[in-house]
Amino acid sequence: MNELERRVMEMLLAGDDPSLEVLRFQLDSANVSDRKFTGAGFFTEFQVPKETSQLSGKQNFVIGDVSGQVSGHHCGFLLFVKDGALDFLEGHLWGDGDWPDPMQIESLHYIRHSPAGSPQMVESEDRDTEALQAILHK
Repeated sequence: MNELERRVMEMLLAGDDPSLEVLRFQLDSANVSDRKFTGAGFFTEFQVPKETSQLSGKQNFVIGDVSGQVSGHHCGFLLFVKDGALDFLEGHLWGDGDWPDPMQIESLHYIRHSPAGSPQMVESEDRDTEALQAILHK
């Protein structure tokens, strides 16, 4: 993984939840199997070894509470989990323009609804753990 992917994944998988612990373990043994740039973002696909622990039950979800500034562009990140395993990371611009090259990380932060349940999103130093729990334990 490149530096941006590594730092974003650390933030997306941060926390005490056992599901996040399993996903961090997967990340430690995963390989990047493909990386595609779309012009307005990228997709980084992961290959998790089959013998690595998977999340049990119906475990298809997206974690997307990290955004930031990369080379002067506001962007967001989404982590897709499929069948209990890391699938891919998406980075995308918010607004017009092309994905920056080179990528210089200016800031990364969590985003959350404010007030809770509203459509308005705000930057935050802290993660909305209740919203994350709702995603992880549907």
